[in-house]
Amino acid sequence: QAVLRTSLEGVWTAGSPWICLGGSPAEAWTRVIAAAQGEVCSKHGLPIGAQVVQTPHPYETRRHSWTEQVCIKGASQLLVVFSTDCVTYDAYAQVTVSDGNAQVLKQLSGTDGWAESVTVDGDTASFTFVTDGDGDPDKRWGFAALVVPASGADEAPS
Repeated sequence: QAVLRTSLEGVWTAGSPWICLGGSPAEAWTRVIAAAQGEVCSKHGLPIGAQVVQTPHPYETRRHSWTEQVCIKGASQLLVVFSTDCVTYDAYAQVTVSDGNAQVLKQLSGTDGWAESVTVDGDTASFTFVTDGDGDPDKRWGFAALVVPASGADEAPS
């Protein structure tokens, strides 16, 4: 997403034909992404609005952190399901899942706990990834999580 958006910055000007997709290049890009996500969800039998949050695989060998919020409008609860491939090098590389009120629901690192899904009350979940950058690439796969509405929007996948 960032690579494509950056490469189109000079192309998407105020008078551009791309504006038919939204009021600005950023709005147009948001609509294109939403349409693509909707097609992928439909093709794979996932509820509309399902989203994936993940690190690069493997994540970089440098100290860094990031936070990403997922909001699925209309959902009263979200279900977070982790990939079976999830692994971080050690406790200094961890994922924190929080609700929309910043209440920590789960912290994960290493190989433990990834098989358990997380239910988040409300329509917003926050994911924070922190690492000191150490580790063998085979033990730095990182994480990938599918976030779906558990209720209030479409049904969660069975």
